[in-house]
Amino acid sequence: IEQMPKTDHVEIQTERLSTIGLDLDTAARGIGETTTRIEALEGQLAAARPLLKSRLVELYKLGSGGYARLLLGVNDLQQIGRAYRTAAVLAALDQRRLDEYGERAQALRDERTALERRRSSMAALQREARSARARLDRAITSRETLVADTDARRDLNARLAGELQAAQVKLQQTL
Repeated sequence: IEQMPKTDHVEIQTERLSTIGLDLDTAARGIGETTTRIEALEGQLAAARPLLKSRLVELYKLGSGGYARLLLGVNDLQQIGRAYRTAAVLAALDQRRLDEYGERAQALRDERTALERRRSSMAALQREARSARARLDRAITSRETLVADTDARRDLNARLAGELQAAQVKLQQTL
């Protein structure tokens, strides 16, 4: 009864260690993919920053009236229509750029949070792997001890059986 659970324990711990290894591989790939996405988002933000900065500087220079000043600076009614459409397009374009920048910045924050979660998960898996490895080592040591004890008992039994046979032969000779 004692031998079977120890044998099963070694197999269970070996399987658990293997599963943790696969989970660690998956976590490492996830960290790599998340890191790649973070780098891409950082690159996109860095590329968008100068254009956005220059547009914000231009808007600042226009003052609080902003696009309204463009409309007031024209004399002809036809030019007012064109200026209005131009101002509307510029305002929509600026708003889209700001929205995209905000979305990318939020995506970057989300990816960094995901990266931290994955790193924490990987650290937990590494601790679990060390623990499983220690349990496996203990199970193997226990199995080896049990095998050594069994071998020692077998040797003792063989020696005792030999002594009994010798004693039986001696007893028969004496009788």
